[in-house]
Amino acid sequence: MIDKEKIEKLFSELENYLTTLNNIANLSDAQYLDDSKNIYSGRYLLQVSIKTCINIANHIVSRMKYGIPKEYAESFRLLNQFKIISDNL
Repeated sequence: MIDKEKIEKLFSELENYLTTLNNIANLSDAQYLDDSKNIYSGRYLLQVSIKTCINIANHIVSRMKYGIPKEYAESFRLLNQFKIISDNL
């Protein structure tokens, strides 16, 4: 069974990461490049956002017994195969 609390926590974290990434994306090029913290923050937030998506996918795949992914991308292919996420996603 899927741990609803865990998934909700991960989605909440992801939402926070994406909100901050969006704020960084709204900076002008000059503002962004003027402060290296923006560059490092953006990189880090992108990495943890991706990792959070992978964690969500792996949790669902594991708990639903959809298979054993050999690589990260396969988790998303399995979710697509079982109609959890769309082809576009």
